[in-house]
Parts: sequence; structure tokens; C-alpha cells
Amino acid sequence: MIEVNSTVQVVSILISIALVALVVWLIRQGRFREETALYWLLTTGVLLLFALRRDLLGWTAERLGIYYPPMVLLLGIIFAGTLLAIHFSMSLAHLNDQNKHLAQELALLAQRVDRPEQRGREEEASLSQEAASGEEPARERATPWR
Repeated sequence: MIEVNSTVQVVSILISIALVALVVWLIRQGRFREETALYWLLTTGVLLLFALRRDLLGWTAERLGIYYPPMVLLLGIIFAGTLLAIHFSMSLAHLNDQNKHLAQELALLAQRVDRPEQRGREEEASLSQEAASGEEPARERATPWR
């Protein structure tokens, strides 16, 4: 059975349970992507585990050679934040590449759409010039292969 020793432990257990519940709710709502959902579940699960078993925090601190056990939490938060920052940097770089590729594709498609309109305008201008000069229109001229 888990012993609850102090008010601080009760509050940390309640906060950890609330965080786990929030993460599960956000996953069910589809607000988290698969890559980050596992990360958040693991992080909040470890927080809940340390809140429930304070002796585990002391054991981890002893194994890591840390004198003050709550510093393990700070070290874990810094490590988790660093991993999250690396993940988001990689995602941002990937999205930036996709955005650049899509912008280039859009520009090429816009050029293809505009090109026939431009040709049509040039033909109309040349026909109107020929009509004004009294020449035979280019479309009605005999071509050498006829």
C-alpha cells in the first residue's frame, strides 16, 4: 500500500492525476498527434509515479548521485523540455520544406494557367493589328503545306 505522508504529496498526486486526465482527454479529442501523445503520456505517468512513490524519487537521486532528490524532477523537466524542443524543431523544419515545395508547385501551376491566356491575348492583338492594316488575318492565310 502507498503511504501518503504530507499535504505536499497529496497536492502533487492530485495535480499529476489531473495532468494525466488532461492528456488522455486531449488525445481522445484528437488535439495531440501520435508522435507527441506517447511523449505526454510517458511524462505525466512518470510525474504520477514520483508523486505516488516518493521513495522512488530518492532511489533515482541516489543512483544518479544527486544529493537533493527534488532536483531529479528539475533535471527530468529540463531533459523532457529539451527532447520536446528538438522534436518541434525537426517538425518545423519538415513543415518549412513542405511549404517551400508547395509554393514552388503553386507558382508553376499558376504559370501554366496564365500562359494560355497570355497567348490568346497576343493572338487577339495581332489579329486586330492586321485587321486595322487591311491585311488578311493570320488564321485565314494559306499555309505552305496546303
